[in-house]
Amino acid sequence: MKLIFDCTPLANWFGHPTGIQRVIIETGSRLCSQLTTATLGLFDGTGRCLTYNLKNRSTGEVIDVEEGDVIIAAGSNWDFPEHQSRLMALQKSGVKIVTLFHDIIPMILPFSYGPGFSEVYKSWFIETLAASDLAFSNSENTRKDIIGYAKSHDLSCPDVHVVRLGDEIPSCGESPSVRIVKETDTPYILSVGTLEYRKNHILLLNAYRYMLDAKGYRPPRLLIVGKKGWLDHDIEYQVDNDPRLSGLISILQGVTDADLHHLY
Repeated sequence: MKLIFDCTPLANWFGHPTGIQRVIIETGSRLCSQLTTATLGLFDGTGRCLTYNLKNRSTGEVIDVEEGDVIIAAGSNWDFPEHQSRLMALQKSGVKIVTLFHDIIPMILPFSYGPGFSEVYKSWFIETLAASDLAFSNSENTRKDIIGYAKSHDLSCPDVHVVRLGDEIPSCGESPSVRIVKETDTPYILSVGTLEYRKNHILLLNAYRYMLDAKGYRPPRLLIVGKKGWLDHDIEYQVDNDPRLSGLISILQGVTDADLHHLY
């Protein structure tokens, strides 16, 4: 039996890894360091599974995927329908599928995504849940959402186990930028996440307004790290133009891993 950690969603990813891409990189690396039977794999356009090198993002020798092998999928396969179909075909031929689900927000709050995405995600989720021999979630809340949704919609659901993410800060040998060092001269609160509706940054801004206006309390500075995303409520505009927030809230984009490590 071979254990293959699927890195295919990284094939078309360019630039700095964030979110799910970072989860694939970190989880795949850690898995292979702990289990000698685990291999990083990537499916190419012809359907072949090849060994994958995360450091130089290159493929190697062909992996013969056979009945009884296990493929662990932790990526955004809803964005890759051909690859999704390939995994489903392998599952029907006796290959075991293990899936890490990040959340089911597109089905719970469909209005927090762009037009049409919720339908795509729902279709992927139902198909993948049924095909998974084992499932993982990134939090206890996501686990409850998955089990609850499956029960309320009469869907079969495999065992779901929680894999905690984000509670270790990896070491970084590089130095942070002068800009970031300057930002951390005084006490601050840190928020990391894409500037988009579902991240609920507006709650942070309103909390600061409440502390200032209703409580007469001046809180520590708030540093928000994240690129601009979908339906962001014009967070940047509010920060730049609300005099109450002037000097209290900064939005930082394009930070390096060294910068982020220093902020944490």
